[in-house]
Amino acid sequence: MKPAALLLLAGAALAAAKPTAKPTVYFIRHGEKPSDENDQGLSAQGLQRAQCLRTVFGAASQYNIGHIMAQTPKKDGSRQRPYDTVAPLAGDLGIPVDTSCGRDDSDCVQNVVKSYSGSGNILICWEHKALQDLATALGTKDVSPYPSDHFDLIWTDPSPFKHIMGQTHSRTPVLLARLSDIQPSRAILGTSTIVAVKLPRAEDGQNSTPIPAVHPAHRQPPSRNHGRRQGPVDQNPSRQSADTAPGSNVFLKLENLQPSGSFKSRGIGNFMAAKLRALRDDTNGTCGTRAEAHFYSSSAGNAGLACVHAAVTLGCQATVVVPLSTTAFIIAKLRQAGATDVIQRGASWQEADDYLTRTLIEHARAKGEAAVYVPPFDAPEIWDGNAGISREIARQLGGTARHYPVSFKSRPSGSGEVDAIVCSVGGGGLFSGVMQGLDELHMRHTRVIAVETLGADSLSQAVAKKELVTLPAITSLATSLGARTVCEKALEYALRDTVSTVVLSDSEAISACRRFADEERFLVELACAVCPALCYNGRLAELVPGFSKDSVVVLVVCGGSNMSIDIMDKYAVSQAAKPKA
Repeated sequence: MKPAALLLLAGAALAAAKPTAKPTVYFIRHGEKPSDENDQGLSAQGLQRAQCLRTVFGAASQYNIGHIMAQTPKKDGSRQRPYDTVAPLAGDLGIPVDTSCGRDDSDCVQNVVKSYSGSGNILICWEHKALQDLATALGTKDVSPYPSDHFDLIWTDPSPFKHIMGQTHSRTPVLLARLSDIQPSRAILGTSTIVAVKLPRAEDGQNSTPIPAVHPAHRQPPSRNHGRRQGPVDQNPSRQSADTAPGSNVFLKLENLQPSGSFKSRGIGNFMAAKLRALRDDTNGTCGTRAEAHFYSSSAGNAGLACVHAAVTLGCQATVVVPLSTTAFIIAKLRQAGATDVIQRGASWQEADDYLTRTLIEHARAKGEAAVYVPPFDAPEIWDGNAGISREIARQLGGTARHYPVSFKSRPSGSGEVDAIVCSVGGGGLFSGVMQGLDELHMRHTRVIAVETLGADSLSQAVAKKELVTLPAITSLATSLGARTVCEKALEYALRDTVSTVVLSDSEAISACRRFADEERFLVELACAVCPALCYNGRLAELVPGFSKDSVVVLVVCGGSNMSIDIMDKYAVSQAAKPKA
């Protein structure tokens, strides 16, 4: 039914209604809006909220709604969201939506409320910026602005409308978006930037010409040539040395810019979104489901941080179990991020995970919690989330020639072809996602170089034996790679002819970590630094078939939060103290 027709019916309803006790007015904001400013309707999340309001304010609720108001929609479709938000509820209650008052006409709203003689209470849905004026027009004192970052608060203003008596939460569940739907805020998971670098030859040593500083778009200063940024990334005006030509087409996929500081936001976020959707479906769409979920993660730090960041954003609880090797530094980060609890148990991730899955989570479920286990790497939803890295690489590389002095002589201009992708391997979730993404894109000729450190090399040993191997212990300093056994899917992918496994020493990782911070201005964990280490130690050329200045290689900068200048210095001191072989 169109708003105009509903307006006529609203007048009839007011005339025919029986006198009522003094009503209470409930003020709410319309549902979420799309990212496209030209779209005047509700987003998918806003539509979901409109559906859940049918439960919040429905006939079985405590609100006893007898009249519903929404601001007048314009003929061009603007100002339509309040009406769309309450229309499903109005249909359920058999109440027309009164759209007789314009957005800024607080006097009109006051007249409708003061003259209301129907039964039940009044629900007013409006744009949030006008809600303060509407409440004030009724005579309500000391009304604060409706928070711009909320869509779920209910203002309760009982007759005679002197004070807002309470702000309650409508507890409508968030519609959880897939990776491709997440907006640039990247609240749960998101895309990352790809940038080009010129990596020096190994023989250039530490005193070689520095890699020109190239930054992601949001850190890039305006272009000197154009006065403003012209594309997704701009190159810093610094000159490049001809001495660095052998590594000219090397790109960095900056997963360290994810919300949690590592690529883990992708897979973990996607997994949590899927589980919350399933939980919502199991409860037949009952509003408030998300607030009841309690996520449990076992992690050496980064997966736990990704879990906590996503849980806090979704209004859920998150408990993280970490091995005893986890530093106080990362435990403090987990708590600061908003973890409900951080528990240390076991000498390795496997032991921490065993305690979580066999003891802690079972106790939580026995107490009636909607406990959701979040694995750090071994789940299809996690691989699917991480597959977005490959999808973005293919999409982003096509435009790099507009921003960097790259050499693509052997392939069509703007091609998204990649000769090699270099990534770290711990439990295999990142590696499996990269491989899955390449399969989806039919990029079966791209070589993937999986890098580990000695003492955390469960994938390399598994490939050598062609079966899963469980390490007796993690002896590497790169504890983020500390999975004693990789997931079976990772081994399946690693046995392909297009995959190479490489094992580096902690010493090489430490040196690369320091150099990467000096030259690229990014401080990353040892588990991440093993990727640029292949460039610094000269091994990249031997690992990429036909490697030349026209080759295209992407290093996945997986990030990680277990690193600081102080920690890096301590690593360097410990390595310097070791006797040389």
